[in-house]
Amino acid sequence: MPLISMYDRDNSRAVYQMLSERVLQQFDSPASDEIARLPFKSLARLLEHYRYDAFPDRDPIGVLDAVHPMLRDRSVRPLVRERENFSDVREALQRAQTTVFGQQSKEQVVEFLQGILAVLIAGASDQPAVSAQDRARGKQFFTAFSEALREPK
Repeated sequence: MPLISMYDRDNSRAVYQMLSERVLQQFDSPASDEIARLPFKSLARLLEHYRYDAFPDRDPIGVLDAVHPMLRDRSVRPLVRERENFSDVREALQRAQTTVFGQQSKEQVVEFLQGILAVLIAGASDQPAVSAQDRARGKQFFTAFSEALREPK
């Protein structure tokens, strides 16, 4: 599940900007503990949502709606607040993908980035090393992503 905030001051755009900046700070040194791995894991989950365009932008059916379907109007409609949050994140991911990977497919880009994140999450001893060129390209992507989120809307 992607991280969602209900406060304007730290909406999903701000949360992912902070996470990407934290990942960039720790990119060249393996995560030492579970807390240090969290930003990497969160961005890996975000990439999975990006791969399938599975951002939460619909009004979900809750338990009470399933049991008592006539209690409220169930028209499928976008949740404007979340759509705005995730449309910014989605656009920033697309911009970073185009900037760093050009016309490469989303599937290939996500596989590549998740591979790098897996190595960083596991630590240097558990996975084969990532080449300096691949590491630099991954870092370039997250830099472009962070910068796209930092730009005023």
